Amino acid sequence: MNLWLLILVLFLSTHAAEAVVPQLWSVMQGVLSFLPQIFLFLVFTISLAFKWSTWKGLFAKWRNRPSLVSATLLGLIAVAVLLAFRLSGPATPTSVSAPLTGWPMLGRNITRTNQAEPGPIEGVEQWRFRERLDRAPFNSSAAIAGNRVYVGSDNYFLYCFDADTGQVLWKFEAMYELFSSPAVADGRVYFGEGLHYVDDALFYCVDAVTGELIWQFQTTSHTESSPTVVDGKVIFGAGEDGVYCLDAVSGEVIWQFPGVHADSAPLVMDGRVYFGSGYGDEGLYCLDFETGQKLWKIPLEVPAWGAPSSVEGRVILGVGNGNFDISDPLDPQGGVICVDALSGEKQWYFEAQDAVLTSVALGAGRAYFGSRDGLFYCVDASSGQEIWRFDAEAPILSSPALTDDRVYFGSNRGRLYTLDTEGKSIWEFDASKSAFNTDARILASPAISDGRLYVGSMNFFFYCLD
Repeated sequence: MNLWLLILVLFLSTHAAEAVVPQLWSVMQGVLSFLPQIFLFLVFTISLAFKWSTWKGLFAKWRNRPSLVSATLLGLIAVAVLLAFRLSGPATPTSVSAPLTGWPMLGRNITRTNQAEPGPIEGVEQWRFRERLDRAPFNSSAAIAGNRVYVGSDNYFLYCFDADTGQVLWKFEAMYELFSSPAVADGRVYFGEGLHYVDDALFYCVDAVTGELIWQFQTTSHTESSPTVVDGKVIFGAGEDGVYCLDAVSGEVIWQFPGVHADSAPLVMDGRVYFGSGYGDEGLYCLDFETGQKLWKIPLEVPAWGAPSSVEGRVILGVGNGNFDISDPLDPQGGVICVDALSGEKQWYFEAQDAVLTSVALGAGRAYFGSRDGLFYCVDASSGQEIWRFDAEAPILSSPALTDDRVYFGSNRGRLYTLDTEGKSIWEFDASKSAFNTDARILASPAISDGRLYVGSMNFFFYCLD
C-alpha cells in the first residue's frame, strides 16, 4: 500500500503540481530528474549487500508467491509509466511568452501599450553605469525580468545589470552596434544587431542567467528591429530581409516575409502581425501569424518607423519624414495614424508638425506620443482629437512610458520628463549634467519596473531612477 501511495504522489507531482504550484514544481523537477540515477544506485548498493546464494533464496521465495509477483510487476510497470511521462515532457520550452511583471520587451507587452505600475515618484538617481574604456551611447531600450536589467550599447555589448545595485552580472559581445531593444522570455534574451550600413547582421538568443549563446541567426541585412516573442515564436524585422518568424527555442525559420524593408518592432495581436516600413514600399502591413502571408497593406505617403501599438481592435502607428538624425528639411511632415485591426480601414489621423518616430503609449482611452517637432501630445485614442500638448523645446525620439497618473519620456535636450496625465510637469532629470561628451540626447525609451525607471543616453551613461 505504501508503495502505491508513493507512486501516486510521484505521478501527481509530475502533472497536477506543475499547474497548481509552479514554485514547488520547479524545485521538484530538479529532484525528479535524478530518479533514474537514484534507482540504479540503490539497486547496485543493495546487490553488494547480499551474497549470490542469498539472492537465489529470495528469488525462489518470490517466485512461489503469485500475489507478490503480481504486485512487483505492477510496481515496475508503474515506475516505467512514471519515467515515460517524465521523459516525454519537453526538455526545452515549447511556449515562449512575456511574463506579467517587469518590462520584458519594448513597449512592455506584445500590444506595446507602454504601461506599467508604479513609476518613480521623485526621479532620484539610484545608480548609473558607464563603461570605463569602451564608451558608447545607450540607444537600446531596456528589458527587465525579475531583478535583472538587459540593455544593448553601441559598443557591441549586451549588458545584464543587477536592478538594485547596477552591478554588471555579465555582458555578451556581438559583432555590431546594438540598437535593437532586447526581449526576455522563458529564461532567454532575444536581440538583433547592426545599423543601416550593415548587410550581415546576426540575431541572437542568449541565456538570461549566464549570458551564454544559445543560438544565432544569420541575416543579409541589419536587425535594428526589436523582437516580439509569443507562442513559441520570435518575430522581428531584418531591414532588407523583411520580417522573420523563428522558432524561439531552436532558432529555425518558420516563415519569412521578404520584399519589404522592415525596421520597426512588429506587433502581434489576435493571430496577426503588424509592422511599418520606412523604405521603398512604405506602408503598414498585416500578416498572418502562423504562415506569414500578407492579409492587407495600407500605402502611406510618409515612412512608418514607429512600433505599432494596439487598443480595442485598433492599430496605432507613428509616421513621418526624416530619421533619427535629421528632420526632412523640405517636407518635415508626420503624425499618428489609427486603423481598424481587422480590415485596415483608416479610423483617424493626427497631424503633427514633424515626424513621429516612436511608439504610442495607450491608457485610459488616451494616446500619448512625442514628435520631432519638440511637442509631446495627448489625444483621444478613439477619435484622434487633441486633449493637450507639452513643449519640450527639443525633438522627442524616445517612446513614452505610462502609469495610471504619470507619463515619462526623454528628449534631445538630454532631459527625462515626467508629466501628469493632464500635461503638467512634475519633475525633470537632466542627463546633460553627467555628460562626458557634448551629446546628451535620450533616444532610448524608458522602462519601468517596481517603481524604478531605467534609461540610457547618448552621453555613455545608463541610469536607474527612483
